[in-house]
Amino acid sequence: NPKKASIATSGLDEAFMVTDFGRIVYPEILRIIGNQKDPDAATVISGLSKSKKLSAAGGRAKIMRASREAGDIESIGTYVDHLREYHLLKEIKERADVISSKGTVDEAAEDVEKLREKLQRSRVTYKAQTVASLLPTVQQEIADMQDRSEDSAAYGIPTGFAEIDNILVWLAPGDYVLIAGRPSMGKTAMAVCLARNAAFMYRKRVGIISIEMNSRSLVLRLLCADARIDLTDIRKGKLDSDDIDRLAESFNRFREIDDLLVINDSVKDFRDVDNAIDVMFTVHDCDMVILDYLQN
Repeated sequence: NPKKASIATSGLDEAFMVTDFGRIVYPEILRIIGNQKDPDAATVISGLSKSKKLSAAGGRAKIMRASREAGDIESIGTYVDHLREYHLLKEIKERADVISSKGTVDEAAEDVEKLREKLQRSRVTYKAQTVASLLPTVQQEIADMQDRSEDSAAYGIPTGFAEIDNILVWLAPGDYVLIAGRPSMGKTAMAVCLARNAAFMYRKRVGIISIEMNSRSLVLRLLCADARIDLTDIRKGKLDSDDIDRLAESFNRFREIDDLLVINDSVKDFRDVDNAIDVMFTVHDCDMVILDYLQN
């Protein structure tokens, strides 16, 4: 599709030219597209053979491998971003060697400033979309919400608290909800209750990431929320027989589900948070992730 190819290649001109492979293969792909043909692997190989550039590009095997690894038209933007980032990191390493060999501080400072400006420009990744292009997705979301029954939780996750659900209308996909309050007002307890309700009441997979407390403390909080026991009573050894019975029941309930996950040992600061959230969603397939906490 020449129109789609034009959209895709508009972002590739600079990105592909950063490698020897790209400098040879990419112009051939553009030439094939310009002739209104499909730039599949066989056509590219044939064109490079005729121009005697196939060996310089790495041969038939490399072209076939690149063809298999290539993404589809919808993922081309992400691919371009990854390629540019790879090239930028490579350039940083090369520039670092050059800067370290400069004779004076002023000469080195000039190169450092140029590199800083380029890095700053590379971080600007805003991409605008037209309202018209978003309408089909929004229309489908509206249809999905109308199809669900009143309590099916087919779209979003109820909190388990009726008054909150009436305001938020559940926690919908893509929502970012901040629980705020002064110290010791119950923010973590509230978040733990949300996790417990989502997993037990609505069979949703929930990940909890903590920067503040260890995994055992999180599990203890979950047990207390489920058994309706004050954590202070456990720590002071003041549980009565009813408390112990409810706690035992909670232990049994938690043993029967695999929908609550905890990460804390590897999350030391906010540099690790992004990776931990990604692991929860992509590796463990969580429906909701709770981060405790954002203060400081």
